[in-house]
Amino acid sequence: MDFGEMVRRVLIFIAALVALCGCQHKDLCYMHSHTVPVRVHVDWEKFNSKEVPTGMTVMAFQQGGGNPVKVLSNVTTHADIHLTAGVHHTVVFNQSVTEFGSLEFRNMESYDKAEVIAGPAPTKWYTTKHKNEKTAHEPEWFGTSKVEGTEITKEMIDKVVHASIQGARGDEFAGHIHHTPKNMIYTLKVTVHIKNIYNLRSARAAISGMAEGYMIGKGDYSTTQVTHLMEKWTLGKDETDPTRGYIQTTIQCFGLPAGHKGTAAENTLNLELLLADNKTQLNAQLAAGDKFVKVGENGELKLHLTIELADPLPDVKPEGGSSGGFDATVTDWGDEIEHEIQM
Repeated sequence: MDFGEMVRRVLIFIAALVALCGCQHKDLCYMHSHTVPVRVHVDWEKFNSKEVPTGMTVMAFQQGGGNPVKVLSNVTTHADIHLTAGVHHTVVFNQSVTEFGSLEFRNMESYDKAEVIAGPAPTKWYTTKHKNEKTAHEPEWFGTSKVEGTEITKEMIDKVVHASIQGARGDEFAGHIHHTPKNMIYTLKVTVHIKNIYNLRSARAAISGMAEGYMIGKGDYSTTQVTHLMEKWTLGKDETDPTRGYIQTTIQCFGLPAGHKGTAAENTLNLELLLADNKTQLNAQLAAGDKFVKVGENGELKLHLTIELADPLPDVKPEGGSSGGFDATVTDWGDEIEHEIQM
């Protein structure tokens, strides 16, 4: 074979290979794993937490399993995430999982099980009522949203790949996903009306049966429960009757657990009152599950819990012979002299 014939055959082989690549591009390409950028647009207008996020997390879970794709961004208006062909569910939440002090995240590798929960809070004074009871911190503001069923096809990938190779102008993203995260944290206001309020010195309480967290993929609150401590109270008096008044506090929480039926026994307000003599302590376990009222407006999540004690506080001699007073701080109450009080 002379040199000219060899060159001719090589050129024919190259031409055939180019033709094969052009005609069978998809078959050759999709023997390999390809990803394309998808832009996630995020609008935080409905995140009514009175807080501007300084960062966010974007996660994509492919339907059918596999490790999720995660992007952390200090830009909170948008993020670009690279996805393979398939159907994807995306979630967005403020900050990253390591930036919260009172929140913990678990099962984040699974869309159906991904969950944010209130972290455990130690207590020196509250005694848990059953083995699995967990006292928890007030959660920080947490906002999230999910978009399900975003499909990335091979044709979409092929279009982006071809445009990139050819330097064509146009949309460089295979798709656009729009998220509007909302605040998932409730503000719980608790009010306890009390007769003979002038005999009260200090108060502390714990509310059981509250949701432990929020199921990010399922879009619902956890069925598991926690107890929140309430140690800072303010005092108010009835304008028409100086012997009557109330104590009030506000905490943040995940609200009521999924499946809550509104029955009295589902939540208990464990209330401890220290009287003005600085030694008489009143303890009460008050059924409260049927007394929650949702009062949120404009997307804000608020719960009110109002309870009235039926029995007046017993008269005691104020410590030191003073006229008594209300101290909202939690101190060492010393030896207990217990009196049961009723709702």
